[in-house]
Order: sequence, then C-alpha cells, then structure tokens
Amino acid sequence: MSRRAGGADRWQLSVTVVRQAAAGILTAVMVGFGRAISEVGAVFIVGGHIEGQTQVLTTTIITDISQAAYGHAVALGVILLVIAAVVYSLLYRLQERTMP
Repeated sequence: MSRRAGGADRWQLSVTVVRQAAAGILTAVMVGFGRAISEVGAVFIVGGHIEGQTQVLTTTIITDISQAAYGHAVALGVILLVIAAVVYSLLYRLQERTMP
C-alpha cells in the first residue's frame, strides 16, 4: 500500500479530486450538451433523417424552414430553447452548490 499526501486513503483522494474538478467537469458537460443540441450536419450524415424514423428537433426545424413551414419551425425552436434553458439552469445550480 503506497502512501498518499496527508495520509489520505484511495477513497478520500478520489473524493477530493472530484470536488476540485467539479467546476471543470460541469463546464465540459454544459459545452457538450450545447454541441449536441445544436448539431445538424452529423445527424443528416449518420442518421439519414428518415421522416418519422430518425428525426430530431434540429433537423426537423431545418426541414420545416426549407418547406416554408415557419410557424412549426419557430414552435420547435422555442421548445429546443426551453429544453436548453432548463438543462443549463439545472447544471448551473448544481455547479453553484458544488463550489465551496
């Protein structure tokens, strides 16, 4: 068994490292979520955007705009923004709670 700083065991060291890295981890989660909800090109390439089968909000918005269904596209955009705002506010509150 190797000695660690201050005599901490493996569990104590892990908890300390996660606490110190919490802000960075949550920031990475927020950035990753932002990239995921805004991605359109990869969905078209990988998923093929098969109507009724592989549609996601972002590709449906693009399709609605190209078909001049602006009202539906705006409604889906608002839904996407609300989802993003809720997730970001929850992550922000979690970050505020974990910061000393």
